[in-house]
Amino acid sequence: MGNQPSRIRRMGVRPPRTKVRWDGSRQRRLLSSFTRVNIDHRLRV
Repeated sequence: MGNQPSRIRRMGVRPPRTKVRWDGSRQRRLLSSFTRVNIDHRLRV
């Protein structure tokens, strides 16, 4: 019983940080994809 609450607390504290990191990784991937498309367009033009 004592181990379960501690695990729940750790899980509750960890998700927000992981979510923020996931959002950052998604934004970076979107930015990288956009920059790649722009570079391709510039090279083509």
